[in-house]
Amino acid sequence: VSQDRLSEGPLLTQTEFDTPYCTENGLYGMGGVLEVGLVSLGDGDTTVFSYPSELTSLGYSGKSFRYQNIDTPETQHGNTIQAQPWGYAAKKWNNDTLRSAKHILIQSVKGGYLTETYGRLLGYVWYTLEENPAPSDYRNLNFETILNGYSNVAFSSVASDTMKSDGVSYYSYFLDADHGAEEQGIKIHGEKDPDFDY
Repeated sequence: VSQDRLSEGPLLTQTEFDTPYCTENGLYGMGGVLEVGLVSLGDGDTTVFSYPSELTSLGYSGKSFRYQNIDTPETQHGNTIQAQPWGYAAKKWNNDTLRSAKHILIQSVKGGYLTETYGRLLGYVWYTLEENPAPSDYRNLNFETILNGYSNVAFSSVASDTMKSDGVSYYSYFLDADHGAEEQGIKIHGEKDPDFDY
């Protein structure tokens, strides 16, 4: 694919809407998407969504959703986890993006576990500003978080190598976004967080 196409990030097609979200036992993802609503806004890489019956019937109601392949800087969590530069900025950016969305989708990782170590659902978040969107109107929030300099590409490529858009793995799109943000030196790649008390 062209550099311009890489810079757009992964795109959805009708195939992902027609694919089941997970296996019948709820252990593994199948790469499908589900529409969700906002319940509780989290930090830069976690959100609690309201899930449809496909997930609530499996006991996932109220579970936090952890974004695959990103790890934004921390916000303050009691006395155990200290805030880091760009942590609150990443949180605000993520939450503002979700608040402005007309529709939000989650996507499971094809062949990957549905949850991560802490029992949170794990996958990709998509959003659109369109009222009546086509599949290609959705933007991948994981990708855009990296593109905007709020996270490096995090964790193993194995899971996101199984996910493809135009024959290119999500991981490759993420790496391209990471390189672009690094070259520009934005946010975590070199800028000083104006709202952080160093």
